Amino acid sequence: MKQETTQQSAKQYFHTLTSKLTKNYDQLKEKDAYLWACAGLAAGEYAKITAQIQVWTAQTRSTYMTIAWLRLLGVVHWRQQQLPEAVAQFQNAFSVLAKNDWTVRSTATPSQQYFDADLGLDLLWKTLAALAAEKVTSFAVAGTLLGLTREGRLLPHDKDLDIGVLAAQFAAADRVMKAIGWQRTDLYHDFVNFSSYKDPKSKMEIDLCSYATDDVSGKLLGGFWIDGIPWEWQRVLEFPMPISLKQIQTPAGAVWHLSNPDAWLTALYGDWRTPDTEFDTIISARNLRSFSLLVQCFAYSRILLRWLDNDIPRALSLTRQVLRHIPEDHLFLKVEKSFTSALLRVAPNG
Repeated sequence: MKQETTQQSAKQYFHTLTSKLTKNYDQLKEKDAYLWACAGLAAGEYAKITAQIQVWTAQTRSTYMTIAWLRLLGVVHWRQQQLPEAVAQFQNAFSVLAKNDWTVRSTATPSQQYFDADLGLDLLWKTLAALAAEKVTSFAVAGTLLGLTREGRLLPHDKDLDIGVLAAQFAAADRVMKAIGWQRTDLYHDFVNFSSYKDPKSKMEIDLCSYATDDVSGKLLGGFWIDGIPWEWQRVLEFPMPISLKQIQTPAGAVWHLSNPDAWLTALYGDWRTPDTEFDTIISARNLRSFSLLVQCFAYSRILLRWLDNDIPRALSLTRQVLRHIPEDHLFLKVEKSFTSALLRVAPNG
């Protein structure tokens, strides 16, 4: 009954917001559009979101809002697990972007969200130690492992903690995480190998990813796998086998750690010893099995969002990372040229 009441309230809010935005369409801004779409997604009003976006896209004369609407339409399809349709809408947005002249409003670097690396390290050790005490073999991965291995600390520009477990212990790890105070974060998709948590006190976040052995290749597989979509659509990472772990002592007690982090980091980052703050792991991981539809959804939506936020340098960087996968793609070569030309036209004072 509570879930039905919540769903009904979400629908009422969505319809109220739709009416308000429709009456004031001329003043509609991209931020309002995003909040409206989020409300509709929460209410499950996919068909109504799609129909309304199509109406607003036809009405607008703004290149900016056309791209905003097309990106949102792609996100709506993505949330419904209609990945081919999502990619098509993202590409439509890029086509509009590449064909029109537009001006960079500023080249100022967006402010980074503050990450308390010392607090993060303390929480990391406590969490890994608590999992180990409950016979769950968890270990640092991704950016967390990179920071610990290369710099002996967490990366100061990071945004969360990353830990991994083998697939057989994924459910047990989830139970322990919640038992020690981590709150599960609601995600748009039902991932079968990934979950995210937030510490209610510090607001620090931690991602938990599970890894499974591929029966065909014998490799250890990770990434993001959404329940209910074809395997070839998933974001699949391949790691070296066998996986070797050892216990190390930390201020919080004994925790598990990869015995050979170099092999793991090389598989994921390539030259991990050279800092690269532009590297986007979701898009550019060196051990991606393919530039799958799910990877494309992440990549394309992020580039468009950077453009909408006027962060053209980052949009250009992400576009060049995409071109590593599809170097002869005519559309993205045009997009790269559009971003480059726009930055060259910017006056020194922005």
